[in-house]
Amino acid sequence: MMFLLRNSWHMLRRDWRSGELNILVLGLIIAVTSITSVGFFTDRVEKGLQQNAAELLAADLVIASPENTLGKYAKLARARGLRTATTAQFRSVALANGRPQLSEVKAVSDSYPLRGELKLATSTTAQAAPASGIPQPGDAWVEPRLLQQLGLSIGNKVQLGAVHFRIARLIS
Repeated sequence: MMFLLRNSWHMLRRDWRSGELNILVLGLIIAVTSITSVGFFTDRVEKGLQQNAAELLAADLVIASPENTLGKYAKLARARGLRTATTAQFRSVALANGRPQLSEVKAVSDSYPLRGELKLATSTTAQAAPASGIPQPGDAWVEPRLLQQLGLSIGNKVQLGAVHFRIARLIS
């Protein structure tokens, strides 16, 4: 046993002097440094997202279901004194001027958003202001990109399915 340890030590010193282990050690240092840097970066990103998650969700908690079974959860939350908001999201084709555009549609209840604020503008160059309430029936608030893609402006109509909506504000 002692012979093996002495022989191993002798071979390690010989390889170290020849420079072969220097490259291996340098590669190991670079690998550990890289992995540590990536770990620190992802940790910082995760902490930043957690801090802003409530504002991104517009609430502290979201319960999602493809079925309309959320009423019982909303009743339980209200019974405990919590504020609730209901949203429905789906993809649809928006039509205007004979041009179709795939869009994400979001319908919300009066209490939306529970956290943060939604900012609206009356034109692409106007200053955005916090929204008060939700769109009036027959109105829609859209992102400026949809206006650009369909060649529309505020006041024009956009069709979703069989219903036409007047573009009232821009979401900024």
